[in-house]
Amino acid sequence: MPLFGCKDWAGEDGPGTAALHYLDGLWEAGTPVDVGLPEDVALFPVSVNKDVSVGVFMLHRPDVLPERWWWIGEGSSSFFPTFVDLLAYVIGPLSSAPREYVD
Repeated sequence: MPLFGCKDWAGEDGPGTAALHYLDGLWEAGTPVDVGLPEDVALFPVSVNKDVSVGVFMLHRPDVLPERWWWIGEGSSSFFPTFVDLLAYVIGPLSSAPREYVD
């Protein structure tokens, strides 16, 4: 999954647009609330795979959430405090124990 750059947000058919549609689908399905995210949390896509089934989103609610990153897709949901923690988990899943739900 590539990280989005400035060019990914240009045009109506780019990866950024697909990521926003994926995010809209998550909200319509109620997935963010189902995993414990506050209804007013801001979610920003930073990476979505080519078939738009897995995504990484940056979370913004520092007053409520200790985690800043959410990896969702294909039936899994994982929250990480830092992007380094997320990358460490990708490289070696035994390196950390992300939360699946926000309490």
